[in-house]
Amino acid sequence: MMIPTGNSISVPRPVPFTLCLQALFDNSFSQFGWLFFGFSFLLLSWPLFHSEAANAWKYIGPLSTASGPITAIRKTGASENEHPIYAVEYTFTPPGQVQPLTGISYSTGEYGEKGETVTVEFRAGHPQYSRIRGLRSAELGWPILIFLIMPATGLALVLGKIVKGLRAIRLMRYGLPAQGTLVSAKDAGIMVQHQQLYRLQFRFSAQDGRQYLVKCATCDLKPAWQIVAYETALKSKMMDWRKNALTNAVTALRTQHPPQPDDLVETVYYLPDNPNIAASTLDFCRSFYMDAQGMIHDNTPGRGIRAAILPTLVLIGLCCVIRFLLTH
Repeated sequence: MMIPTGNSISVPRPVPFTLCLQALFDNSFSQFGWLFFGFSFLLLSWPLFHSEAANAWKYIGPLSTASGPITAIRKTGASENEHPIYAVEYTFTPPGQVQPLTGISYSTGEYGEKGETVTVEFRAGHPQYSRIRGLRSAELGWPILIFLIMPATGLALVLGKIVKGLRAIRLMRYGLPAQGTLVSAKDAGIMVQHQQLYRLQFRFSAQDGRQYLVKCATCDLKPAWQIVAYETALKSKMMDWRKNALTNAVTALRTQHPPQPDDLVETVYYLPDNPNIAASTLDFCRSFYMDAQGMIHDNTPGRGIRAAILPTLVLIGLCCVIRFLLTH
């Protein structure tokens, strides 16, 4: 990659839209997160929208009360802690009104008898939001919220990539390029698509003359970087046979790939007002290049578009589901 210097650097620079899509969505963990988030939300949407948690907002503020008879009691077919859930139907007449209103509350276990008078509480000024005092207004209670851990897990993967993507876009738009020198490479102990993941650390000099460090992770190591990773591993405690194997591997790599001055160099981008915010090109979109004028170009625009297909479908699906639930 060409590294423009001096007066050729102009910021802010435009970032291609397809490159922004790639920065936000092009990641296998992110794609899995979108799929898992969308599927789990679809699976839980109906019970969540019919739970006490979804109705809590209806009873915020002062509550008024009225009395009315129970008109019907029936089993819903659902249960909680092995206790059947009953739907208790009732009528009541709010103060100042002539026409009675109807409502349904839910109890865990049997509650009252038909014709029995109960106290009904409702939101002041909004009698359509009512429930029998002591009962809940929805068939499912608050424990259903524990299942939110499923869409929350997917959402965490999605937001993690989006946060990193926004940082990458900011760096591409406002960042200055610099030459970073590899100072450490360590085995992360994680396999990604059957490849070993390594954590790398580069040192670079910013405009203020000070040196900074930037970290990144990759499975694609150059031979010189592989040598650094092996030499780092040799400093730790290990079995003799493994140490001998790594030593032989280092010797073979040095023979096959004689060290070159630029072997340990990688392009990094940093914000001139805060060089601690920096990233290697290994850590975000790799399919771009910067020309001599400092302008960024996308080598593979189709990659960003493909990466955005699944998130777009999930968002459209979620909007349709939410609209259906709110209107039914």
